[in-house]
Amino acid sequence: MKKLNDEFLNRIKNYLSDDVQYNKFLDSFSAASSNGLMLNKYLLKNNNELYNKILQELSLKTIYENEYYSYNIYDKIALSENNIFPGKNLYHHQGIYYIQEPSANTVLRDLSFKNGEKILDLCASPGGKSIQVLMNIQDKYEAFLISNEIDFGRAKILHSNIERIGFTNSIITNTRSDNLKNEFIEYFDKIIVDAPCSGEGMMRKSEEAINQWSISLINNCAKIQKELLSDAYLMLKPGGYLIYSTCTYAKEEDEEVIDYIINKYNDLSIEKMNKLYHHMGIGEGQFFCILHKDGNSPIDIIHNKIKNNISSSEDKIINQFLDDTLTQNIIDKGKYIYKYKNKFYLINDSFPLSKLNNINIMSMGIELGEIKKDRFEPSHHISHSYIANMFKNKIELDEEDAMKYLKGESLRTEMDIENGYGVAMCNGVAMGLVKITNNILKNHYPKGLRLF
Repeated sequence: MKKLNDEFLNRIKNYLSDDVQYNKFLDSFSAASSNGLMLNKYLLKNNNELYNKILQELSLKTIYENEYYSYNIYDKIALSENNIFPGKNLYHHQGIYYIQEPSANTVLRDLSFKNGEKILDLCASPGGKSIQVLMNIQDKYEAFLISNEIDFGRAKILHSNIERIGFTNSIITNTRSDNLKNEFIEYFDKIIVDAPCSGEGMMRKSEEAINQWSISLINNCAKIQKELLSDAYLMLKPGGYLIYSTCTYAKEEDEEVIDYIINKYNDLSIEKMNKLYHHMGIGEGQFFCILHKDGNSPIDIIHNKIKNNISSSEDKIINQFLDDTLTQNIIDKGKYIYKYKNKFYLINDSFPLSKLNNINIMSMGIELGEIKKDRFEPSHHISHSYIANMFKNKIELDEEDAMKYLKGESLRTEMDIENGYGVAMCNGVAMGLVKITNNILKNHYPKGLRLF
């Protein structure tokens, strides 16, 4: 068993107040960590053959599902012995699933999501809970999620994960909670605060979590958590839900933070609170509390008048590309092409852009691409959105060539196909873009994502 801090162990023993449970907790450090993933039913809804193939290949055990996704457990060690690595395989790169720690997935399961809801994930990186929300609102196009992360490096990871999964009704921001608070007073229907914490629940799988543990760290985290919840409260509508979670067992960061916030704001009440130790079920551990704010505010579906900020010459270049490349118009009711920092995005008119003027936006809606030297260069995000199915050139690769594609290799096709941009697919699901010249498929899979 890993060497654990004696003070930490004494605290856990007091929390559990039961020698049987405490010994089970100690024994669990000798057990393997649990691993799980969310399968996106939207990508697989017309492809039961692929869905069942993935379940079988990864030996997945489904422990939860709704109409939007299924959550599945897998044996990482057994798969690695067969040279299967879920974080590096084809399905992961296609955005068919997202790898998420099992107990983290339990936090949002009791929530329902409605069209028109405005949702904030305040500390969102690496993106598991944001993606869980987006899976639940993928057919609710007037609902949207703002996924925020204060650290720029972590915000880039968040951006990459959400882009790969391919959802459209999200905005990714990189700012402090008090900057958001200044713009969004009593605005959101649901706010998730998956707070930075001391990480006691990660000790079974992380030596760093063991080595960094201290009472000082716990107290510092608790201070930050109280500030985050206070900011979140001010952004929450009357009648809204505030979801707080950590991956630690420290009462200073869990129950005492909840006591602090409900004593500070007497219109908050606890709907559900739970603490999952890693010896009690599947997963590494999680504390969460769902708080309800008194009152009743209607869900307002707001259609904003978004100012056209695209020049006539830019509009001509973009539309020429779309006409040449796609089988149908991507602009339908409630959608706009919007320019931000020299990139062009397809966004929903429900997005509150006027409130984000002073906020650093990493991405919004679907990143379409940018104009370089009077040519439109499409973004990778297009191939991981519903636009992929609109491409005139869709090149189906077998799994051998698909892996070559993910490594950045150029390929050749014998298909009767026009020159221009196309989307590379495998098993009917898109992977990324290619540029076709005389049946040569020039690889446009981003270099930072390639398999080596």
